[in-house]
Amino acid sequence: NLQQFHIRTIELVIAVSVVVISVASLFVAVYQGMVMERTLKASVWPLVQIEHGNYNPDNDSRELSFTLSNLGIGAAHVRTMEITYDGESLRNMYEVMSLCCAEGETREDRQAQLLRLSQDRTLFITTTLVRDRLISPNDENTFFHFRRGENEDITAIWDALDQARWEMDIKVCYCSVFEDCWTIDMRSSVREEVRECAVPRD
Repeated sequence: NLQQFHIRTIELVIAVSVVVISVASLFVAVYQGMVMERTLKASVWPLVQIEHGNYNPDNDSRELSFTLSNLGIGAAHVRTMEITYDGESLRNMYEVMSLCCAEGETREDRQAQLLRLSQDRTLFITTTLVRDRLISPNDENTFFHFRRGENEDITAIWDALDQARWEMDIKVCYCSVFEDCWTIDMRSSVREEVRECAVPRD
């Protein structure tokens, strides 16, 4: 009868309303979760920059340095670093110096000169590891440091590297604590988000 029809209609409206409210509540919960996740990731966002220079104002001396600085608000886990010079992919600054800067007709000759100067305690270079290094917010890692000095051989190498640093490129891949990863390119300062950091060659 008509009364039963009205009762069923009311029950159906109530049921539909419950479903709509449930779906809306689920949507709000999912949206709030997404907002919270983005907020949490933003609170630990690292921002790595690659810097290089040839002067140390602290002691008024000519010093070549290459530094990774974290200007973000979260720790940066540096996974990989690749150096490119003269079309070659290199593993460290010593390989760069054996291409651009030491004396000798062949790479082996130039490597031998660098080794000899190091063994003679004439060449003083400070290096630190970059791969798998954790850089805290507002902290930095100077991974290469080379003071000019007075020795003619060292001065020639220093001057050559000072010029070569404008022709080389360094690409670093780093991640946040949530495994969000980026690459940064020294020459262009272009930062690009990537799915993961590629495994470096040995």
